[in-house]
Amino acid sequence: MTEQVQLKKDPRLTLWIAIRFVIFGVGGFFALWIGWVMLADAIDPISSKDRWNLLGFPLALVGGLMMLFGSGVWRRWAYLWVFYSTPVVLITMVMLASYTQNLDRYIPGPLIAFLFFIAPMPVSYWLVSIYYKRREASQPSSMPAQQIINNEEASR
Repeated sequence: MTEQVQLKKDPRLTLWIAIRFVIFGVGGFFALWIGWVMLADAIDPISSKDRWNLLGFPLALVGGLMMLFGSGVWRRWAYLWVFYSTPVVLITMVMLASYTQNLDRYIPGPLIAFLFFIAPMPVSYWLVSIYYKRREASQPSSMPAQQIINNEEASR
């Protein structure tokens, strides 16, 4: 008969994860998008220029870092590409607005929305997950228990 290890869920840990997600994950999401909207407004050639809009980049950066912490993937910096992919594409579209005025002649409107707003995030998530799978596969698994046993045998 095998002994099953049951992990007891600590309610304080569960509460901390929920609070962390709400404060940092959701708060970071709003900070990220407010920052990107401010930055898009600063880059837009049509809108009036305001110095406060230049604070959009640091606000977006902090928002992305908050989302990393809130979602529990801190120190996996490649996930920032997932969070920043859609805003980067939208900022690029704002900058190229004068060149893309007649884009709807060639690509239908809903397809433009899909290509430039919806698609970047899943595509970047797929690429980042492949990156981390390859990275984990290339690193040998560390076996601290075996290392402790070897150290104990060597000390005898």
